[in-house]
Amino acid sequence: MPLENLNGLHYTAAEKTAIGTSLTSIETALSAKFKNLSPEERSRFGSVNEKTN
Repeated sequence: MPLENLNGLHYTAAEKTAIGTSLTSIETALSAKFKNLSPEERSRFGSVNEKTN
């Protein structure tokens, strides 16, 4: 895609509002599944991109 075509690809205020509303809905729907790990669980499960050599 040529760089000169990128100038017209901006979101409108209505699109930004719709995206924000959708993300809030997703967060609300998933919030019951969230779990905070204790320090012991964190060390047991590790973290994303952790390398064990």
